[in-house]
Amino acid sequence: MIVSPDRPITDILNGKDFTFSVELVPPRNGEPIAGLFDKVKLLKAAGVDFISITKGAGGSLRGGTTPIAFLIKEKYHLPVIAHFTCMEASKQEIENGLVDHAYLGITNVLALRGDPPTGVFSSYEAGPNQHQFAHQLISQIEALKEGHYLKRQGFDQENTTFHLGEAHAFCIGAAAYPEPLDISLVQSVDYFVQKVRQGATYGITQMTYSPEHYQVFLNELSVKKALIPILPGVRILSSHKQVEFLQKTFRIEVPKDYVAALDDKQAAKDYVKNLILQFKAAGARGVQFFIMNEAEILADIVAEMKSTK
Repeated sequence: MIVSPDRPITDILNGKDFTFSVELVPPRNGEPIAGLFDKVKLLKAAGVDFISITKGAGGSLRGGTTPIAFLIKEKYHLPVIAHFTCMEASKQEIENGLVDHAYLGITNVLALRGDPPTGVFSSYEAGPNQHQFAHQLISQIEALKEGHYLKRQGFDQENTTFHLGEAHAFCIGAAAYPEPLDISLVQSVDYFVQKVRQGATYGITQMTYSPEHYQVFLNELSVKKALIPILPGVRILSSHKQVEFLQKTFRIEVPKDYVAALDDKQAAKDYVKNLILQFKAAGARGVQFFIMNEAEILADIVAEMKSTK
């Protein structure tokens, strides 16, 4: 069986007035996977346009990104983005991983550096055959996309070239940070511009509840002629405990109005729907939702908003 490349995410973003997509987290290693696919079925029925699958971050022991992405694409016929990280991986390991994705038709990737394992080290220094930054990973993916492969030391001659080999139809996404925590907005914009220059064609932001910060970020990119479709990433909340976790762990500012609305399910959904409209007015082509156990809440929101178009 020959597996065809997935539909490029940029085609979806450019072909629709507004998109609804969701990021799903693989189950903890050792836990059953059926519940994740139940979420996929529910969200597809609600009208979600595509799904992204995270790579286990911070030593969280969540494998399965690639096969989960493949099954969603093939079994549920939904376009899918696979998160692809490069931290501590050699360039050869990265190329092998990319070829695996290409053979499976998983050609939408979100290129990320990745997070250090929690509690292991606070900073990261790449080795001589590794990537320090996400824009370097994007550059390698772009080279493979054009059919350029690494040489095998000790086997290939200096003038050996593989650029006439099979090219891969990767659609490369990048993380965006309109509300950076440890650097200035100017630096954050410049870092994203580098990702665009290296080949990124769409972006997804960190968790955000601020259309104002998002719009400023887009404006800055437009000035630098590096504006591509960027989806704001919105975390759907269902409890005050989640708010405390986001504020403590990720230093995310959750609006007081959203926190207050969590005591009433309909009020909380109405808050999110209004937030979506604000992001759309700020220039968003869609919103990517981050969820854990909120699939039913999100399905209701997406179905209600699609039915009122």
